[in-house]
Amino acid sequence: RVAPGVPLGFNPAYHLDWVPEGAEEPFSPARRSSGYLDAEARPAGSTTKRDYLRRRLAEVLALIPQARELHLRLPAFERMLDDGLAELAELVHGAGMPLDVWTLDAGTPDWRRRMARAVAAGADMITTNTPARLAEAVEGRRADAAGSSR
Repeated sequence: RVAPGVPLGFNPAYHLDWVPEGAEEPFSPARRSSGYLDAEARPAGSTTKRDYLRRRLAEVLALIPQARELHLRLPAFERMLDDGLAELAELVHGAGMPLDVWTLDAGTPDWRRRMARAVAAGADMITTNTPARLAEAVEGRRADAAGSSR
């Protein structure tokens, strides 16, 4: 109501997130039987993790219909992919938002593979503290791809 024209980004960490055990933050929701930090107390039931994630992500995306982009913690994004939600980016895009994964910095363990995986899985943005190095790596991958298609 204060500034309706200001675009909103949405970080769903208060509602649905994943970090390794012991890395929870003070605001993190409880860790559920699914392994995810989830503000929803309803048990996942007998559904697969993929089905649980599809349902929860749809519920979370509906919380802020005016949001223009989704900011998802990189480890949560990777865990969701590992748990079978290959269509994660498509679900976010279907809600009308680009997907940003955060934070991936050049020089961190396995950063090139993680960046390639995020891009291949449909991430639209990668939040980083090392933008020049990540941009160089992306350009290098594009050049390599162009060279191999000749």
